Amino acid sequence: MIDLNTEIASFFLFHPDDLEHRRDWPSEWPLHGFAIVPEFTAGNFVAFDTGADATFRLRLTSGDLTDAEKAYARCFWDFRYKVRHGRVLIDGGDFLPAARESSLDDIDDEELKAQLRADVANRKPPEDQWFRIANGDYRVRVHAIDWEEVPGAVDRHGMAIKKALPAYVVQFREETNLTSIAVPPCMPRLEPDQSAGAVFHPLTPERPITPIEDDELPAKAPVFIAPHARLVPGYETPRLTVPAWFLKRLRSGDQEGPAVAVFVTANACPIVAPIGEVSEATGSTSGDWMAAFRLTQLVRVTKLDETSQGLIATIGPFRRPASEVEEGALKALQAAFANYARTSRSYAESVRYAQFEAGRVGAMRAPAAITDAILHHLDMPTAERERLLPLSDAERVVALKGLLDRAAGG
Repeated sequence: MIDLNTEIASFFLFHPDDLEHRRDWPSEWPLHGFAIVPEFTAGNFVAFDTGADATFRLRLTSGDLTDAEKAYARCFWDFRYKVRHGRVLIDGGDFLPAARESSLDDIDDEELKAQLRADVANRKPPEDQWFRIANGDYRVRVHAIDWEEVPGAVDRHGMAIKKALPAYVVQFREETNLTSIAVPPCMPRLEPDQSAGAVFHPLTPERPITPIEDDELPAKAPVFIAPHARLVPGYETPRLTVPAWFLKRLRSGDQEGPAVAVFVTANACPIVAPIGEVSEATGSTSGDWMAAFRLTQLVRVTKLDETSQGLIATIGPFRRPASEVEEGALKALQAAFANYARTSRSYAESVRYAQFEAGRVGAMRAPAAITDAILHHLDMPTAERERLLPLSDAERVVALKGLLDRAAGG
């Protein structure tokens, strides 16, 4: 029995060696079906959603449930699992193989960053989080137990008494046919008070974009020139050095409508360009700020004016032309990009979490999302990216496939 905290409303069962190939992926990789389903299928991973952040009591066993646990058991899910190392780790996310770089973004001191990286790399799980079990194939059934319904299970302070039942029992049973166990599409949600069965909330691989409605779009917006940035809706800009007055203008509410800026690579007009809003910002001793912006949609820029408050754009709505994309052409584009992601050094060096992003693109179904992603990830001249941005999906697919084919040909 172990009382274990989770701050991501999830628990994971694994051996770190079996997930070493996820070491360079973002820590949220288990939330995505394209990342987690292969691990479920291979028997490398057990993961379930608790529905809330909290400290939960868990019991791991190769035996049966107790009579009390059976009486209060509610829902469960079976997982494939291969024990290869004589023990497995139960974890609330602290020791999951993943990159932790995003948590260091706001730290400018490189020496401190290096020390923090070393601290994370050297951390070891407590011994009580390891469960020893013989190597072999197992059906791992996770039972949610409605322990709070047991009379006297909670003291007058609302805390579990020492003899309270676990919230979850993780049960190992030897299995001769792992393929007979269904693979879930994402982490099942197993809540102790949930008797109707596991619930699934799969995430779409497409990046969520909430564009501003035409009638809410400001007529004018400040302009930021980022000559070398990959400016594509749905993606964040790199962290840019931004004057304090620029951020102040965005946050002051002086402009009518949402607080957005236009992002361009050069002072040119008329053009089609993305607008974005601040996603994160940190100050510095120089007076400038380091800020990243989430780009939301393309707008038409009809005029640029030099003012005392910097460059101001006159903007209006823009819609890319509608088109039909054949499924075969889309799949061919995704296959070409997958090959590029495997073989391109520039891709690996320029795109954060490169292989995770490649997996995401491979799982996408919407042509706009696929072409946006490849426009962002593919190394190409800035002028070419800007030429392709306003085109229809069908035109983009043809052009991007051509660029990928040329890249593959060396």
